[in-house]
Amino acid sequence: MSVSLRDWLASHWIIEHEPNRDEVAELFAVIDRDMRDAALPRLSADWRLGISYNAALQLATLALAAEGYRPGRERAHERAILSLRHTVGISSKTVDVLDAVRRKRNQISIRARWDHLGPSGRGTPRDRRKAARGGGSLAQGASSGTGAAAGIAASLPKGSATEPATP
Repeated sequence: MSVSLRDWLASHWIIEHEPNRDEVAELFAVIDRDMRDAALPRLSADWRLGISYNAALQLATLALAAEGYRPGRERAHERAILSLRHTVGISSKTVDVLDAVRRKRNQISIRARWDHLGPSGRGTPRDRRKAARGGGSLAQGASSGTGAAAGIAASLPKGSATEPATP
């Protein structure tokens, strides 16, 4: 049985949404900026991957909006990425790679928040408040030695990070 966007709507994974011109223009501006920035050779591979992923996420959000929807509040990034199967019909392999990057970025961000608390796992009260508010980021994960690019590459199917995606 094939699941459709209507099924997602019934499950409250997505919400009906009519985008306006400003929203669409803003998404295109973010996508353009991210695509330019991701091509900058002076940035580390970790940052270029993160920026490229953000461009893909914005494209997925735009494609979902073109169908008249937006992701619900819970698991919005996951829903946007997985919706690509229904909105633009890209291959499952490509969606799986994007979803693996999404999952790994999430793990790195969570790990960076807790790594910031120090070896005791407690940190200072200020550190704990900052971590609870979401003070961790992909940048902290990369700079704290978690090896964002290595971790992401290790979780992907062999060769998938370097081979061009096929529609």
